[in-house]
Amino acid sequence: MMTRNRILWTLAGAAVASLGTAPEAGAVSQWSRKYEVACSLCHTVVPRINYYGERFMRNGYQLPDTQDGDETGKKVEGRAVIDQIGNVLGLRINVTALNATTNTLTVNRDTRTQVSFGSPNWVHFYVGGSIFKNVSVYIEPELSASGGSSLTWFKVGVHNLFGSSAANVLVGKFSPLEWTSLNGKARLIPPRIEAFTGIVSSDNKGEDSVNVYSGRPSVAFYGYRESKSLGVVYSVGATPGSQFVDPNQFQHYWGTLRLESASGPIQGSSVSMMAYYGKDTKDGKTAQKTDAFRRYVPALNLRWNKLDVLGAYVWGKDDNWAFTTPAAAQESHGFTLQAGYHLTDPWFAALQLDDVGFDGIPARDYRKLTPSIWFVPRENMKIGFLARIDLLDDPVSHPKRLHEFTVILRAMF
Repeated sequence: MMTRNRILWTLAGAAVASLGTAPEAGAVSQWSRKYEVACSLCHTVVPRINYYGERFMRNGYQLPDTQDGDETGKKVEGRAVIDQIGNVLGLRINVTALNATTNTLTVNRDTRTQVSFGSPNWVHFYVGGSIFKNVSVYIEPELSASGGSSLTWFKVGVHNLFGSSAANVLVGKFSPLEWTSLNGKARLIPPRIEAFTGIVSSDNKGEDSVNVYSGRPSVAFYGYRESKSLGVVYSVGATPGSQFVDPNQFQHYWGTLRLESASGPIQGSSVSMMAYYGKDTKDGKTAQKTDAFRRYVPALNLRWNKLDVLGAYVWGKDDNWAFTTPAAAQESHGFTLQAGYHLTDPWFAALQLDDVGFDGIPARDYRKLTPSIWFVPRENMKIGFLARIDLLDDPVSHPKRLHEFTVILRAMF
């Protein structure tokens, strides 16, 4: 009689085998439909964006080196420039077919492996494209399996001001990591968000606690210049913080500088630095307490043939992390290292290492390795087999390891 683990592996293998004969086809998301191209023009393995895709986004969802927002796929009536709905509307789904996590199910005071099947994690109905020449919009609402909904990302852009790519403006809800070498959104191993991006100011107990990744109401100025061999991207931004209505009198600010290879065998490779500064607050019994915090995020990305390597580090300091009197500073740090490689169509492998720590607080340490392999029967569909291996082994601060195995299906159409 087969054990449950053997049954699960057999079912997973059968699922892959049944898809192995799927015919090749182009992707069908909105920009693929609009420009009549395959998703691989802008993506390596969806959602990971290649260099061409990055340039397409920076140019306001217009083809690089063009300003076609009034032309391609558009119908002009008077002063109205209207796109076909299929050219701007897309749909993404994420389903966890199987998840098994050790030491999370409690039975008679003993911890066991918890197994779940068929979780519809979320559905994204997203709208993106050019409203007209050099004016763009991107809207991504999310419906989650719990029944909740949120406006995850929202951007309105005005591009190529004064006829130059050196001047562009974004307004909406987006991430300060937008222009870094590792922007955190189009991830190499979805849905694994890099753990260091989850470090939150003021121990997440302030009126306006934030991390460096999540979307927040912002305005930003950015620009980019390209030569035959080198590109530079820069940005400055401001935000009231995590909430649309500012809960205190302080603003947050950030800036990014990125250099990238524009040609040759490592085209699209880049290095970047992002700095973020803000103040969080908490009302005390007699006066408002503040925590001034800053984050520095150097990052790099090496693209070479079928290899895609990313790395990023964050160093942070909060001057009054716990809102104590007198103030007590807290330093935090974290990094991620990732590598992806096209084995052979339709297989793609990727590996990710995450490490996070807070000085003097070993219970907050996090260190996990995520190997994965992806089956991509079509450009707009992928099935991932992921393990997340807990590397910490401290009998006091981390007595039980939380290993995880997941089978994920993602599709866009």
